[in-house]
Amino acid sequence: MSQPSPSREQIFSRLFHATVKKYWKSRFKTTGILDAEGKAFLVSIDYPEQEFLDFIEDSTGIVEGALFWYRKAAEKGDISAQSGLGYLYTNELGVDQDYTQAMLWYRKAAEEGNISAQNGLGYLYAWTWRHPGLFPIRVLVSQGRRGGV
Repeated sequence: MSQPSPSREQIFSRLFHATVKKYWKSRFKTTGILDAEGKAFLVSIDYPEQEFLDFIEDSTGIVEGALFWYRKAAEKGDISAQSGLGYLYTNELGVDQDYTQAMLWYRKAAEEGNISAQNGLGYLYAWTWRHPGLFPIRVLVSQGRRGGV
């Protein structure tokens, strides 16, 4: 059975997340971060490329601000912020992707009952089964080992 075609919203979401990652990696340069497929999709939905890039810049500024406040609150024990930091590390938003850091922050919040963090830990555990190179993280998740952050 074949997979259904992704919706326009799903395609846009994927394009957005991929472009944000490229934007962070390029250290805030928008030149060349959209490939031909992304540009064609924007044309198909009548979304001007520069407007999309402006949206990326605005969204990234929000993430950058969130990163600062998440970290500050997480270090003081705020479980929502800890879960948020786990998400940012998992999804490479404002920080380099770091599954170990994601797991550490998710675990702190999950142990206090944060459902989003528990879900994030589950995602990391499942992800490592598909990617054998991440086995050390699977071990940390399954053993419930804590680490200093």
